[in-house]
Amino acid sequence: MLDRVPEQAELASRLAQLEALEEPLTDQQSRDKEALEAAIEAYERLASVDERLAALDTRVEQAPEMLARLQRELSEAEEASQQLTVADLSDRPLDELETLQTNAVVELQQLQSQLAEVNSQLLAAQTLPERAQQSIAETLQRAENLRRQHDEREALLADRQLSALSDARLIQLRLERALAEREVRFYQRELSANSRLRELAQERRDVLMVQVDYQEQQLTMLQGVIDRQRRLASEQAIADAARDNPLIAAGHPVVVQAQQTNQTLSLELLRATDRANTVVRENIEAQRQLENVRQLQRSLNEQIEAIRGSQLLSRILREQRKSLPPLAAPRNLQDEIADLRLKQFDLVRQRDQLRQSEQFATTRLAEAGIEATPGLVDSLSQLYQSRRELVEQLEQSYGSLLSAAIELQLNQQQLVTTTAELRKTIDEQLFGSPTVGQWI
Repeated sequence: MLDRVPEQAELASRLAQLEALEEPLTDQQSRDKEALEAAIEAYERLASVDERLAALDTRVEQAPEMLARLQRELSEAEEASQQLTVADLSDRPLDELETLQTNAVVELQQLQSQLAEVNSQLLAAQTLPERAQQSIAETLQRAENLRRQHDEREALLADRQLSALSDARLIQLRLERALAEREVRFYQRELSANSRLRELAQERRDVLMVQVDYQEQQLTMLQGVIDRQRRLASEQAIADAARDNPLIAAGHPVVVQAQQTNQTLSLELLRATDRANTVVRENIEAQRQLENVRQLQRSLNEQIEAIRGSQLLSRILREQRKSLPPLAAPRNLQDEIADLRLKQFDLVRQRDQLRQSEQFATTRLAEAGIEATPGLVDSLSQLYQSRRELVEQLEQSYGSLLSAAIELQLNQQQLVTTTAELRKTIDEQLFGSPTVGQWI
């Protein structure tokens, strides 16, 4: 078919000549211009189909090797999951553990996104036979219509003794017919390869599920080890301050009270860090569910259009409806967010007061009616300097917690809204699906 049409470059040259004409085009020239544009577009679509067909052939050809690699990855992931222990992490410094924690969160999010994509691919593979058959039938019908138009045009040109090789409309019809035939080949190849590619997707899903589980275990262990190290460091700092400050050891009430306030702030810092970790994990879970629902929404819209009204669609919708997150109102984080904002405001005030620790110590002693001896002022100044550092750390922790809480609230709201929309779409389809009355 293509050996009877000019090259794409020649068609583009003819089109350029028509577009370069200064006078208005005649009716025939306008029809030729439209036909040439359609023919060039058909050439481009042919190239696109060829690329897709080549990519599909490559995937099928590499399938055995890829399947073996995925099976090795699955074994390695399962082995790594079984070998993960707290002892592997306990001897590492805190900054290294925190870096590992950050990387683990990013890795977990990426794996969950990949898992959602693979689940979407599996859903598409489940309905591909019906979609491919429908596409083949429609494309064959289009090819037949193009064949009839081509034969009629060729006969007309023969009657008028006109050249069939240069007729723009005939060239368009030949290219579009070749495109339809190439598309049929692609759909047939896609259909024959579906089982093998679905097997690969299932294996990839198994690998990702083990990897996600491993990352979740690692993140939980990291958070536990980090919390323990932070608590030990805080306790050691308090013990060092008491040992180095003779007035604490002597039990001076003003100094002891200041030290107790520092201890309270230190514990508050640990609680804030622990809460931030919890919110981050909740946020990861909310993002995972939201990504799954969005992928499902995109996939289902395609499947519904392809196999509307079929028994298979009814079964798929029923399965996917069960997989949706429960439609519950999101946990209200607004009070916690408002409380964090107030705490941040109070911490800024405390930080400003502690900027000049010696002056602040003298002022507090004067307010308490206690003589400001050099030793007492020095002891309090050291404690206030330590308190300022704690306040700055706590302010940063509350800032991280605030950002995480706001993001969690937004993700939860989106999850509820998107899930409700998808559930509504599924229910609308189910009430019109065959045999729906048997199980609703």
